[in-house]
Amino acid sequence: MKKNAFTLVEVVLTLAVASVTLVTLFQIIFLVRNLYAGSGIKVKLLEKQLIINQKVNADFNFKKLLMLRKCSSTCLEFTFETGEIKRLSYDRNNKIFTYGDYSTKLVGQSVFGNIKMNTTKEQRKEIAIKYMKELDIYKPYIDGFNKQDWTCFYENFGEFWTYQEPELEQKLKEIEEKYNCTVYAITHEFTEFGELYDFLLVTDYPEEWEDLSYKGQTKNQHYAFAYCWNKDDDFCSEFGTIAIESFGGGIRRIG
Repeated sequence: MKKNAFTLVEVVLTLAVASVTLVTLFQIIFLVRNLYAGSGIKVKLLEKQLIINQKVNADFNFKKLLMLRKCSSTCLEFTFETGEIKRLSYDRNNKIFTYGDYSTKLVGQSVFGNIKMNTTKEQRKEIAIKYMKELDIYKPYIDGFNKQDWTCFYENFGEFWTYQEPELEQKLKEIEEKYNCTVYAITHEFTEFGELYDFLLVTDYPEEWEDLSYKGQTKNQHYAFAYCWNKDDDFCSEFGTIAIESFGGGIRRIG
């Protein structure tokens, strides 16, 4: 489901350009598997990390970043205001680390972890509002989500605020905290295998955002990624893509 591509809105004011460091931005850490590695190897690792730090910080201190795209679990692509594009990447097979035109090979038993980019609630919220508009959800409910952080649950197109149902509101908060996601709508239905609440959400992974919600074969049909909570049998709860039908400003699950 993971697809490449996302653009951060001015990348949070250009990631506070002057204060960006490689460690805080990408959480890049060289891990030494061999606990008895010689001090010489450790020094070389630190030297390589320092060089990459300097090169990245030089760009972020003097150039305005316009776009950030995650190419893969070990690749980030930066587009600067000058039109220059640079990639920070790691070739696992050959253990080669590259930033722009600079490349270096890791030494000894050192390895490189995945690049993890945490998103903010506001970034996820912006995407959630986009999805809500595509679902043609009634504008006052979009405004309530945007301005008050209120979320609606829907029963056969009928809308209700989750704060009216304390147990449901608590479950919403648990899901958001556990998975660092943002829930923007919930559908409620009774099925042959239990009472279900489907939490439509925006994940913490920007490379997934293109595929979390998309149109179906008809005008009112959509597909959305959700956490499906089986209230009668929590063991059967799971993540998945569900089919949604929109009508009259509300939504319901149809598959």
